[in-house]
Order: sequence, then structure tokens, then C-alpha cells
Amino acid sequence: MTRAYRAHAISCASGSIGTEYNTTAVPRGRPDTVSQSERTLIIGVGNADCGDDAVGPKLIDELARRGIETVDTVRSAGEPSQLIALFDRRATVYLIDAVEAIQSPGRIHRFDVSERALPAEFAQPYSTHGMGVHEALELARAIDSLPPIAIVYAVEGVQFEPGAAMTPEVQSTVAVLADRLVEDLAMPATSPE
Repeated sequence: MTRAYRAHAISCASGSIGTEYNTTAVPRGRPDTVSQSERTLIIGVGNADCGDDAVGPKLIDELARRGIETVDTVRSAGEPSQLIALFDRRATVYLIDAVEAIQSPGRIHRFDVSERALPAEFAQPYSTHGMGVHEALELARAIDSLPPIAIVYAVEGVQFEPGAAMTPEVQSTVAVLADRLVEDLAMPATSPE
């Protein structure tokens, strides 16, 4: 079993909260009438002003830099009710978030949470977001709002102080994670059976 959290909370408070959407992304070669439910949503969870917690928003920036137009992207502070609202009528959602490193900064964990909860080590409420991604996922599951395909990418980090820069290990992971997401997106989407 992969461990992704230490037994203490991450905390970073700053003015960088809220959500920034890129809703103009329409898959290439498809009409502009593509419904929201047909487009994959990638949610970069985190605070761009708190060191390694910026990995989610930085990933969204990297996808934009690469010109990835086949998905919608959102930067989110990670508040559970906001995340659940973002899940609305989506068939596929990817969430990218930082976790406190227990093995090595920059290590990437991938969890398919479509049918199962996050592993217990990851599900603890150690988050810069107060209540975390785990609570949002499980609440969405309980109210039947979890998308049929829901994937969490968690990146281990060590620096979460307000005003801190990302560590080099986590910064270099952004491009690797973008590559992995592009590979995931190229695979045919299938709902769990």
C-alpha cells in the first residue's frame, strides 16, 4: 500500500483562493456543441502561493502552455462544496493535489477513486484546504454526484509555507505529470464495471 501523508496537518493560509476556469476548451475536430458531460475536467487543487501546494495550479498552467485543448481545466482552492459543484454532470474528472511527503518529494501517486475511496493514509484530513479532497470525493459518492470516472493524482511535497517557492523536486514533477495526463487522455475512457 502506498503511503502519502505524515500524521500532521499541512497549513498554508493566503489570499489565493477561489476558482479559475478555462471553459473555452473544446475538443479538436468536434463541433462547438460538445456537451459539458462529454469533456474531461482536470482540477488543479492547491494554493499557488504556498510552495509545493502549487503543483495543481502549476499543472493547469503547463497544460495551457502545451496547448491541450481536449479538456476543460480549473484551478481550485479545494473547498469540498466547490469541488462537488465542479463534478456536476461530468463523465470524467482528474484531480491533482499535493500531499505531505513520506517517501520522497515529487513522487506521484495515482488513485482511481471511481469505485473505491482513497487509501486510508491519503484519506486523512491533512490539507491546506481545511476539509480536503477526500471529504469532497466521499460526499459526492454519498449523494451520487461522483463522476463515473474519477482519478486523483497526488504529488508528494515538503514545502507548504506561505510565500515559499516550490521545491525543485516538485517543480520538475509538473512536466512529468502533464505527460502522464496526456497519456491518460489518449486512452479510451471506460467507466468502471
